[in-house]
Amino acid sequence: MRLSTWRMRTLRLQSIHLLSGLLLMLCSLTACQNGPGRPAATSNEVTSASMKPTITLYRLDGDAGRQPDVEDTFHEWDILGTRIITDPDRQQDMMTDLQAGIDDPDARQMRCFIPRHGIRRQQENGQTLDYVICFQCGSYHLYRNDERAGGGTIGPVDFLRSFPRTDKHTR
Repeated sequence: MRLSTWRMRTLRLQSIHLLSGLLLMLCSLTACQNGPGRPAATSNEVTSASMKPTITLYRLDGDAGRQPDVEDTFHEWDILGTRIITDPDRQQDMMTDLQAGIDDPDARQMRCFIPRHGIRRQQENGQTLDYVICFQCGSYHLYRNDERAGGGTIGPVDFLRSFPRTDKHTR
């Protein structure tokens, strides 16, 4: 027996509504997991949840200069936008591109250092590697666990070209 086109559309819409409702219920249950009668997460749970490797891209306001007395900065540079990358394959591609930029034999360093890009790599063990990058002068500063650990010259890094330029703080 063949169903009419109208009946098939109705069944599809009902299925979509049912799945949407189930998804909404699941999301609300997840958001309210620490409701009455349920203990808050232990410090071990918080630590293990936050130790997933991530890469955070920062769009910085290098024109404003260092902001040492302002909160919500990335190594004293004002943050205009962020994007968090959690996909391991994408992270690997990004780090490969970043290393290619650092290893670029044609990179030349000037002296301006007006960074407009930042990258934080949070590793599984909780360690962080931060790169504050100025492509205008072709240089970067490297920080390991918020301590200056070096720097040098850097050439173009392809994945940063897709970083949005119009959004404000996206934290």
